[in-house]
Amino acid sequence: MRLLKKITLSLVLAASFGTSAFASVTQTTAPAGSFDSNWSSSQLGSVTLASGTNTILGLTSTVTIQDQGWGGQDPNNNQVVIGLFDNGVDIWGQHVAGGYHTQSTQTYDISTDASALSSLNAALNSIDWASDPTVTMNMFTSTIGYPGWSLSTQDASFSVTSNVPEPASMALLGLGLAGLLVSRRKFSKQ
Repeated sequence: MRLLKKITLSLVLAASFGTSAFASVTQTTAPAGSFDSNWSSSQLGSVTLASGTNTILGLTSTVTIQDQGWGGQDPNNNQVVIGLFDNGVDIWGQHVAGGYHTQSTQTYDISTDASALSSLNAALNSIDWASDPTVTMNMFTSTIGYPGWSLSTQDASFSVTSNVPEPASMALLGLGLAGLLVSRRKFSKQ
């Protein structure tokens, strides 16, 4: 009889630990329309991350962009950026598109940039979720404020895939641990 209880307990415990405590969630912004930026930045879209998000698995974006100025062009600085914000404070940013004098549709996929993905997850792991922060990922223009420089963006959107805590799995894990404690008490009394 004891062997049967031990086997049952082992199976319950294995099931509770074997179940993922996190779910993969993809959040997408809607296309943001058209923005012309000359001297200041424009927000193109935003995603609020669920409390406890611990890993970004994917980040992709697309935007049609053109530097329409008669001045120079600098696609590395007259650009579109996606940033991670903790209560409005920018803690990570990534260049995802740059403006040339000819219009182009540019895409970005963080899975092709291991260094960017690693630094994004390091920034995400620095967040104190116990303080109940508002954590967002924002797509915005970062324009050069020189005369003759401008940036036009159209159909900007991005998607974020992340791991977030799954309450049902956490409950199952807790149930398995509670069962283990009750079982140990019964065995110690015998």
